[in-house]
Amino acid sequence: MVLGIGEGSVEIILDKYSFAIGDTINGKVNLKLNQAKKANSLRVEFYGEILKRSGKSNHIQRVHHVKAEISGERHYQPGESLSFSLKVPSDINYPKPQGFIATLLAKPRPQGWYVHASLNSPMQFDINKRVKVMISDAQGKPI
Repeated sequence: MVLGIGEGSVEIILDKYSFAIGDTINGKVNLKLNQAKKANSLRVEFYGEILKRSGKSNHIQRVHHVKAEISGERHYQPGESLSFSLKVPSDINYPKPQGFIATLLAKPRPQGWYVHASLNSPMQFDINKRVKVMISDAQGKPI
């Protein structure tokens, strides 16, 4: 395939999809490849996304980024399933602002939290997949 397009996909299966600060995310990455594929690594990441506005343009900033390499350079096989664990950072703190002025001045809150898997191939597009997860504070309130 040209540049790796159409060579397959990855699937992320988590034990659960709702976590508290400091929890461990356990899951599997299932490789749905059309044929064996040489890749530099298989990585998983946890992060939040904040929409930043500056003037007329917007961009997305990743926060509380946690990365782990599941496996290094090798040939990955169709149907292969690899387990992983990621720790949700315990320093996540986005208190809800009280009042109008406080809301305007408050630190932007993440628009979403994600677990992302990437099969990194040399000289080709990576095969990526991400799933949305819920993160809550110590009182069980969503962040």
